Amino acid sequence: MCQGCVEEGRITQKVYDAIEAFLKKWPNSDYGPAHVVIADDNVEVYNIQSCLDEWDNHWSVTGISTLPFQESGEHLKHDPEELAATKEFLKELLTWPIEDRLGPNREEQDEEINELA
Repeated sequence: MCQGCVEEGRITQKVYDAIEAFLKKWPNSDYGPAHVVIADDNVEVYNIQSCLDEWDNHWSVTGISTLPFQESGEHLKHDPEELAATKEFLKELLTWPIEDRLGPNREEQDEEINELA
């Protein structure tokens, strides 16, 4: 994720700053189960909820990914504290209103996805 996402109106400065602060504390988390949200600026409800829904299916209590299509490597291993913090961060983002997460170029997409959920 980059500041350009804010400038392009894809996300708000508030959510960008929150993600950057989270990454400062948990720098490896952008390769973890919330990669879609944390690294790729997909902060719509659908994407956040998808990460949470798939959590138990693909991440063991040891913090090692069980996704069959990924190669093993240090970047796929995550501290259990990091995983717990990431899950809580996603839950927090779900409580944010659309206007605090998405820039003006993304609001309509989030509303459409919410209707499908």
